[in-house]
Amino acid sequence: MSSEISGQRLAEYAAEGQLVLTAWLRTGREIQKTTNTKCPPQGPVIWAGAMWVEGGGASPVDDHLWGFGSVSPDPVTRDAVVAMWTSC
Repeated sequence: MSSEISGQRLAEYAAEGQLVLTAWLRTGREIQKTTNTKCPPQGPVIWAGAMWVEGGGASPVDDHLWGFGSVSPDPVTRDAVVAMWTSC
């Protein structure tokens, strides 16, 4: 996947007001191939993933791009590390 194309698409979706997480996973699903010829764990299914830290009541899971919706404060503690995956 071209990083220029994926970055542009991610920015477009986020600028439409989509959550950064939603825009990231959607971009991965739309641009990445769905499978490859490699054996697990490198394939054959290709995944798009996101990871973030939650803590002190702050969670960036519902963050928007600055100026395009709400943004949570930065977590000041690390209460949880969260990962989310979706197949492409």
